[in-house]
Amino acid sequence: MYNLNLESSENHLLVPSLLESEAQEIHPLLKRESISNHFLIASSGTTGGQWKGYLISKEALLRNASAVNTKLGLNSKDVWGASLPFYHIGGLSIHFRAKLLGHDPVDLRPWSPTIVVEKIRQHHVSVISLVPTQVYDLVELEIPPPPSLKIVLVGGDFLSKELEKRFAALGWPIVKTYGMTEVSSQLCSGTNEKGFFHPLPIHDLKSDDEHNLFVRSQSFFSYILTKDQAWKLTSISQLLDHHGFYKLPDKVVFKDGLLQLLGRSDGQIKSSGHLINFLDLKERLDRYMLERGIWGKMEIQVAPSERLGSELILHYIEALPYSMVEGFQQEIHPVRLDKIEKQVLFTRTKLGKFKAP
Repeated sequence: MYNLNLESSENHLLVPSLLESEAQEIHPLLKRESISNHFLIASSGTTGGQWKGYLISKEALLRNASAVNTKLGLNSKDVWGASLPFYHIGGLSIHFRAKLLGHDPVDLRPWSPTIVVEKIRQHHVSVISLVPTQVYDLVELEIPPPPSLKIVLVGGDFLSKELEKRFAALGWPIVKTYGMTEVSSQLCSGTNEKGFFHPLPIHDLKSDDEHNLFVRSQSFFSYILTKDQAWKLTSISQLLDHHGFYKLPDKVVFKDGLLQLLGRSDGQIKSSGHLINFLDLKERLDRYMLERGIWGKMEIQVAPSERLGSELILHYIEALPYSMVEGFQQEIHPVRLDKIEKQVLFTRTKLGKFKAP
Protein backbone atom coordinates (compact mmCIF):
# COMPACT_ATOMS: atom_id res chain seq x y z
CA MET A 1 0.00 0.00 0.00
CA TYR A 2 1.38 3.40 -0.94
CA ASN A 3 2.15 5.69 1.99
CA LEU A 4 1.52 9.32 1.06
CA ASN A 5 3.37 11.77 3.31
CA LEU A 6 2.15 15.31 2.76
CA GLU A 7 4.89 16.70 5.02
CA SER A 8 7.67 15.48 2.74
CA SER A 9 9.17 17.83 0.12
CA GLU A 10 10.92 15.03 -1.75
CA ASN A 11 10.23 14.19 -5.37
CA HIS A 12 8.55 10.81 -5.91
CA LEU A 13 9.25 8.80 -9.05
CA LEU A 14 6.14 6.64 -9.26
CA VAL A 15 7.27 4.54 -12.22
CA PRO A 16 7.72 0.85 -11.33
CA SER A 17 9.54 0.14 -14.61
CA LEU A 18 12.15 2.83 -13.95
CA LEU A 19 15.67 1.45 -13.53
CA GLU A 20 17.74 2.46 -10.52
CA SER A 21 20.31 3.95 -12.88
CA GLU A 22 17.59 6.06 -14.49
CA ALA A 23 16.34 7.28 -11.12
CA GLN A 24 19.90 8.30 -10.28
CA GLU A 25 19.90 10.44 -13.43
CA ILE A 26 16.50 12.03 -12.84
CA HIS A 27 16.92 13.11 -9.20
CA PRO A 28 20.00 15.32 -9.88
CA LEU A 29 18.25 16.81 -12.93
CA LEU A 30 15.29 17.86 -10.81
CA LYS A 31 17.55 19.22 -8.12
CA ARG A 32 19.46 21.35 -10.67
CA GLU A 33 16.16 22.81 -11.82
CA SER A 34 15.07 23.44 -8.19
CA ILE A 35 12.10 21.13 -8.59
CA SER A 36 10.72 19.66 -5.36
CA ASN A 37 7.37 18.36 -4.08
CA HIS A 38 6.63 16.67 -7.42
CA PHE A 39 5.36 13.26 -8.45
CA LEU A 40 6.49 11.60 -11.68
CA ILE A 41 3.89 9.46 -13.47
CA ALA A 42 4.53 7.70 -16.77
CA SER A 43 2.42 8.57 -19.77
CA SER A 44 -0.02 5.86 -20.82
CA GLY A 45 1.66 5.63 -24.22
CA THR A 46 4.89 6.48 -25.99
CA THR A 47 5.65 7.41 -29.56
CA GLY A 48 8.71 6.81 -31.68
CA GLY A 49 10.45 4.93 -28.89
CA GLN A 50 10.53 8.05 -26.71
CA TRP A 51 9.73 7.62 -23.01
CA LYS A 52 7.37 10.24 -21.61
CA GLY A 53 6.16 11.12 -18.15
CA TYR A 54 4.45 13.96 -16.30
CA LEU A 55 5.81 15.80 -13.26
CA ILE A 56 2.90 16.99 -11.14
CA SER A 57 3.23 19.17 -8.06
CA LYS A 58 1.80 18.26 -4.69
CA GLU A 59 -0.15 21.54 -4.78
CA ALA A 60 -1.81 20.65 -8.09
CA LEU A 61 -2.77 17.20 -6.85
CA LEU A 62 -4.25 18.70 -3.69
CA ARG A 63 -6.26 21.27 -5.66
CA ASN A 64 -7.79 18.61 -7.87
CA ALA A 65 -8.44 16.29 -4.93
CA SER A 66 -10.16 19.07 -2.98
CA ALA A 67 -12.34 19.98 -5.97
CA VAL A 68 -13.42 16.34 -6.37
CA ASN A 69 -14.24 15.91 -2.67
CA THR A 70 -16.28 19.11 -2.75
CA LYS A 71 -18.09 18.20 -5.96
CA LEU A 72 -19.05 14.81 -4.50
CA GLY A 73 -20.18 16.36 -1.20
CA LEU A 74 -17.76 14.25 0.88
CA ASN A 75 -16.77 14.96 4.48
CA SER A 76 -14.61 13.45 7.24
CA LYS A 77 -17.14 10.66 7.81
CA ASP A 78 -16.60 9.33 4.29
CA VAL A 79 -14.03 6.62 3.58
CA TRP A 80 -12.15 6.23 0.30
CA GLY A 81 -11.20 2.80 -1.02
CA ALA A 82 -8.21 2.37 -3.34
CA SER A 83 -8.59 -0.26 -6.06
CA LEU A 84 -6.35 1.38 -8.70
CA PRO A 85 -2.51 1.40 -8.77
CA PHE A 86 -0.91 4.41 -7.05
CA TYR A 87 1.47 4.95 -9.97
CA HIS A 88 -1.47 5.89 -12.23
CA ILE A 89 -3.09 9.31 -11.79
CA GLY A 90 -6.46 7.68 -11.09
CA GLY A 91 -4.96 5.75 -8.19
CA LEU A 92 -2.61 8.43 -6.81
CA SER A 93 -5.41 11.00 -6.68
CA ILE A 94 -7.40 8.76 -4.33
CA HIS A 95 -4.62 8.97 -1.74
CA PHE A 96 -4.76 12.77 -1.88
CA ARG A 97 -8.56 12.84 -1.62
CA ALA A 98 -8.45 10.55 1.41
CA LYS A 99 -5.71 12.59 3.12
CA LEU A 100 -7.82 15.72 2.80
CA LEU A 101 -10.61 13.89 4.65
CA GLY A 102 -8.19 12.85 7.39
CA HIS A 103 -7.48 9.20 6.60
CA ASP A 104 -5.56 6.82 4.37
CA PRO A 105 -7.65 4.95 1.81
CA VAL A 106 -8.62 1.36 2.47
CA ASP A 107 -6.42 -0.93 0.38
CA LEU A 108 -8.63 -2.84 -2.09
CA ARG A 109 -5.78 -4.29 -4.15
CA PRO A 110 -5.10 -6.72 -5.70
CA TRP A 111 -8.39 -6.76 -7.57
CA SER A 112 -10.76 -9.59 -6.76
CA PRO A 113 -14.48 -8.72 -7.06
CA THR A 114 -15.76 -10.81 -4.17
CA ILE A 115 -12.86 -9.95 -1.83
CA VAL A 116 -13.06 -6.25 -2.65
CA VAL A 117 -16.78 -6.13 -1.90
CA GLU A 118 -16.18 -7.84 1.44
CA LYS A 119 -13.41 -5.32 2.30
CA ILE A 120 -15.73 -2.45 1.43
CA ARG A 121 -18.34 -3.93 3.76
CA GLN A 122 -15.87 -4.55 6.61
CA HIS A 123 -14.27 -1.08 6.47
CA HIS A 124 -17.48 0.86 5.70
CA VAL A 125 -15.99 2.32 2.53
CA SER A 126 -18.30 4.94 1.04
CA VAL A 127 -16.56 5.96 -2.20
CA ILE A 128 -14.35 4.11 -4.71
CA SER A 129 -13.08 4.55 -8.24
CA LEU A 130 -13.25 1.77 -10.85
CA VAL A 131 -12.36 1.24 -14.50
CA PRO A 132 -14.70 -0.53 -16.97
CA THR A 133 -12.95 -3.91 -16.72
CA GLN A 134 -13.65 -3.94 -12.98
CA VAL A 135 -17.24 -2.90 -13.61
CA TYR A 136 -17.62 -5.84 -15.97
CA ASP A 137 -16.27 -8.29 -13.37
CA LEU A 138 -18.92 -7.16 -10.89
CA VAL A 139 -21.69 -7.28 -13.49
CA GLU A 140 -20.67 -10.73 -14.71
CA LEU A 141 -20.91 -12.11 -11.17
CA GLU A 142 -24.11 -10.12 -10.51
CA ILE A 143 -22.66 -8.78 -7.25
CA PRO A 144 -24.78 -6.09 -5.54
CA PRO A 145 -23.07 -3.13 -3.83
CA PRO A 146 -22.31 -3.14 -0.09
CA PRO A 147 -24.71 -0.88 1.85
CA SER A 148 -22.00 1.59 2.94
CA LEU A 149 -21.08 2.53 -0.64
CA LYS A 150 -22.45 5.92 -1.74
CA ILE A 151 -20.44 6.67 -4.87
CA VAL A 152 -18.61 4.65 -7.53
CA LEU A 153 -16.57 6.80 -9.88
CA VAL A 154 -16.04 5.16 -13.27
CA GLY A 155 -13.57 6.48 -15.84
CA GLY A 156 -10.24 5.68 -17.42
CA ASP A 157 -11.57 4.03 -20.58
CA PHE A 158 -14.62 3.56 -22.80
CA LEU A 159 -17.71 2.50 -20.85
CA SER A 160 -20.59 1.38 -23.04
CA LYS A 161 -24.16 2.41 -22.29
CA GLU A 162 -25.17 -1.25 -22.02
CA LEU A 163 -22.54 -2.07 -19.40
CA GLU A 164 -23.36 1.10 -17.49
CA LYS A 165 -27.06 0.17 -17.52
CA ARG A 166 -26.41 -3.33 -16.19
CA PHE A 167 -24.12 -1.99 -13.48
CA ALA A 168 -26.69 0.56 -12.34
CA ALA A 169 -29.44 -2.10 -12.43
CA LEU A 170 -27.52 -4.05 -9.77
CA GLY A 171 -27.73 -0.98 -7.55
CA TRP A 172 -24.18 0.38 -7.89
CA PRO A 173 -24.24 4.20 -7.44
CA ILE A 174 -22.26 5.06 -10.56
CA VAL A 175 -20.84 8.52 -11.30
CA LYS A 176 -19.07 8.76 -14.65
CA THR A 177 -15.90 10.84 -14.77
CA TYR A 178 -13.59 12.25 -17.40
CA GLY A 179 -10.00 13.01 -16.51
CA MET A 180 -6.36 12.90 -17.49
CA THR A 181 -2.87 13.13 -16.06
CA GLU A 182 -2.41 16.63 -17.50
CA VAL A 183 -4.84 18.14 -14.96
CA SER A 184 -3.89 15.91 -12.00
CA SER A 185 -6.89 13.60 -12.42
CA GLN A 186 -10.49 14.75 -12.91
CA LEU A 187 -11.53 17.30 -15.49
CA CYS A 188 -15.25 16.51 -15.16
CA SER A 189 -17.26 14.71 -12.52
CA GLY A 190 -20.74 13.36 -13.15
CA THR A 191 -23.13 13.63 -16.08
CA ASN A 192 -26.66 14.83 -16.70
CA GLU A 193 -29.46 12.66 -18.07
CA LYS A 194 -28.20 13.21 -21.63
CA GLY A 195 -24.66 12.12 -20.81
CA PHE A 196 -23.09 15.60 -20.77
CA PHE A 197 -20.25 15.96 -18.26
CA HIS A 198 -20.06 18.56 -15.48
CA PRO A 199 -16.61 20.29 -15.51
CA LEU A 200 -14.97 20.96 -12.16
CA PRO A 201 -14.84 24.70 -11.30
CA ILE A 202 -11.02 24.69 -11.13
CA HIS A 203 -10.89 24.31 -14.93
CA ASP A 204 -11.78 26.77 -17.69
CA LEU A 205 -12.74 24.96 -20.89
CA LYS A 206 -13.30 26.03 -24.46
CA SER A 207 -13.43 24.52 -27.93
CA ASP A 208 -12.78 25.79 -31.44
CA ASP A 209 -14.72 25.41 -34.69
CA GLU A 210 -13.23 21.94 -35.18
CA HIS A 211 -14.39 20.80 -31.72
CA ASN A 212 -10.85 20.65 -30.31
CA LEU A 213 -10.80 20.86 -26.51
CA PHE A 214 -8.69 23.43 -24.65
CA VAL A 215 -8.27 23.73 -20.89
CA ARG A 216 -6.87 26.35 -18.52
CA SER A 217 -6.50 24.70 -15.15
CA GLN A 218 -5.56 25.35 -11.54
CA SER A 219 -4.20 21.79 -11.36
CA PHE A 220 -1.97 21.53 -14.43
CA PHE A 221 1.08 19.28 -14.50
CA SER A 222 4.35 21.24 -14.18
CA TYR A 223 6.67 19.51 -16.64
CA ILE A 224 6.78 16.79 -19.27
CA LEU A 225 9.85 14.59 -18.85
CA THR A 226 11.03 12.74 -21.95
CA LYS A 227 13.97 10.57 -22.82
CA ASP A 228 15.28 9.73 -26.25
CA GLN A 229 19.05 10.05 -26.19
CA ALA A 230 18.97 12.13 -23.00
CA TRP A 231 16.45 13.35 -20.42
CA LYS A 232 14.59 16.54 -21.32
CA LEU A 233 12.24 18.72 -19.27
CA THR A 234 9.52 20.77 -20.95
CA SER A 235 7.60 23.23 -18.78
CA ILE A 236 3.83 23.55 -19.07
CA SER A 237 4.37 27.27 -19.72
CA GLN A 238 6.03 26.38 -23.04
CA LEU A 239 2.93 24.48 -24.16
CA LEU A 240 0.19 27.04 -23.43
CA ASP A 241 -1.32 29.52 -25.86
CA HIS A 242 -1.34 33.28 -25.21
CA HIS A 243 -4.40 32.92 -22.99
CA GLY A 244 -2.98 30.09 -20.88
CA PHE A 245 -4.92 27.26 -22.53
CA TYR A 246 -3.54 23.79 -23.26
CA LYS A 247 -4.84 21.75 -26.19
CA LEU A 248 -6.09 18.26 -25.35
CA PRO A 249 -6.42 15.36 -27.81
CA ASP A 250 -10.17 14.96 -27.42
CA LYS A 251 -13.03 16.42 -29.44
CA VAL A 252 -16.04 17.88 -27.62
CA VAL A 253 -19.27 19.80 -27.88
CA PHE A 254 -20.21 22.46 -25.29
CA LYS A 255 -23.80 23.18 -24.38
CA ASP A 256 -24.92 25.31 -21.42
CA GLY A 257 -21.55 24.90 -19.73
CA LEU A 258 -21.60 21.11 -20.03
CA LEU A 259 -19.28 18.89 -22.03
CA GLN A 260 -20.15 16.15 -24.49
CA LEU A 261 -17.26 13.90 -25.49
CA LEU A 262 -16.94 12.97 -29.13
CA GLY A 263 -13.81 10.87 -28.72
CA ARG A 264 -10.42 11.34 -30.30
CA SER A 265 -12.07 12.37 -33.53
CA ASP A 266 -15.39 14.02 -34.28
CA GLY A 267 -16.93 10.57 -34.04
CA GLN A 268 -16.84 10.13 -37.82
CA ILE A 269 -14.06 8.28 -39.63
CA LYS A 270 -13.71 7.61 -43.32
CA SER A 271 -12.96 4.04 -44.37
CA SER A 272 -13.16 2.84 -47.98
CA GLY A 273 -14.95 6.05 -48.88
CA HIS A 274 -17.69 5.63 -46.27
CA LEU A 275 -18.31 7.76 -43.18
CA ILE A 276 -18.50 5.59 -40.06
CA ASN A 277 -19.36 6.53 -36.48
CA PHE A 278 -16.61 4.79 -34.53
CA LEU A 279 -18.10 5.40 -31.08
CA ASP A 280 -21.33 3.81 -32.28
CA LEU A 281 -19.33 0.78 -33.47
CA LYS A 282 -17.72 0.45 -30.04
CA GLU A 283 -21.16 0.56 -28.42
CA ARG A 284 -22.44 -2.12 -30.78
CA LEU A 285 -19.42 -4.38 -30.23
CA ASP A 286 -19.70 -4.05 -26.46
CA ARG A 287 -23.40 -4.90 -26.48
CA TYR A 288 -22.77 -7.83 -28.87
CA MET A 289 -20.15 -9.32 -26.55
CA LEU A 290 -22.17 -8.75 -23.37
CA GLU A 291 -25.18 -10.52 -24.84
CA ARG A 292 -23.04 -13.55 -25.75
CA GLY A 293 -20.87 -13.77 -22.65
CA ILE A 294 -17.65 -12.99 -24.53
CA TRP A 295 -16.94 -9.50 -23.21
CA GLY A 296 -13.31 -8.49 -23.64
CA LYS A 297 -12.61 -11.16 -26.28
CA MET A 298 -12.78 -8.70 -29.21
CA GLU A 299 -11.47 -5.16 -29.66
CA ILE A 300 -11.99 -2.71 -32.50
CA GLN A 301 -9.34 -0.21 -33.55
CA VAL A 302 -8.94 2.61 -36.04
CA ALA A 303 -5.55 2.92 -37.72
CA PRO A 304 -4.37 5.41 -40.36
CA SER A 305 -4.16 4.08 -43.90
CA GLU A 306 -2.65 5.84 -46.93
CA ARG A 307 -4.95 3.90 -49.23
CA LEU A 308 -8.21 4.05 -47.27
CA GLY A 309 -7.76 7.12 -45.09
CA SER A 310 -8.59 5.10 -41.99
CA GLU A 311 -8.98 1.38 -41.62
CA LEU A 312 -11.07 -0.58 -39.16
CA ILE A 313 -9.26 -3.45 -37.51
CA LEU A 314 -11.00 -6.09 -35.39
CA HIS A 315 -8.78 -8.02 -32.99
CA TYR A 316 -10.02 -11.25 -31.43
CA ILE A 317 -8.69 -13.89 -29.05
CA GLU A 318 -7.82 -17.07 -30.94
CA ALA A 319 -9.75 -19.24 -28.47
CA LEU A 320 -12.94 -17.46 -29.53
CA PRO A 321 -14.96 -19.34 -32.16
CA TYR A 322 -14.60 -17.52 -35.48
CA SER A 323 -18.38 -17.68 -35.86
CA MET A 324 -18.52 -14.93 -33.22
CA VAL A 325 -16.40 -12.71 -35.45
CA GLU A 326 -18.59 -13.52 -38.44
CA GLY A 327 -21.67 -12.76 -36.37
CA PHE A 328 -20.39 -9.31 -35.51
CA GLN A 329 -19.58 -8.65 -39.16
CA GLN A 330 -23.19 -9.44 -40.00
CA GLU A 331 -24.33 -7.28 -37.08
CA ILE A 332 -22.64 -4.16 -38.46
CA HIS A 333 -23.33 -4.73 -42.18
CA PRO A 334 -22.91 -2.75 -44.47
CA VAL A 335 -19.95 -1.42 -42.47
CA ARG A 336 -16.92 -3.44 -43.52
CA LEU A 337 -13.92 -4.44 -41.43
CA ASP A 338 -10.67 -3.76 -43.29
CA LYS A 339 -8.58 -6.21 -41.25
CA ILE A 340 -9.25 -9.03 -38.80
CA GLU A 341 -6.33 -9.92 -36.54
CA LYS A 342 -6.09 -13.03 -34.36
CA GLN A 343 -4.22 -12.73 -31.04
CA VAL A 344 -3.19 -15.38 -28.53
CA LEU A 345 -3.88 -12.91 -25.73
CA PHE A 346 -4.56 -9.19 -25.64
CA THR A 347 -1.98 -6.87 -24.18
CA ARG A 348 -3.60 -4.48 -21.73
CA THR A 349 -2.46 -1.71 -19.43
CA LYS A 350 -2.73 -2.05 -15.65
CA LEU A 351 -6.13 -0.35 -15.92
CA GLY A 352 -7.36 -2.78 -18.57
CA LYS A 353 -6.97 -0.58 -21.66
CA PHE A 354 -6.34 -2.50 -24.87
CA LYS A 355 -2.89 -1.99 -26.39
CA ALA A 356 -2.82 -2.69 -30.13
CA PRO A 357 0.09 -4.91 -31.27
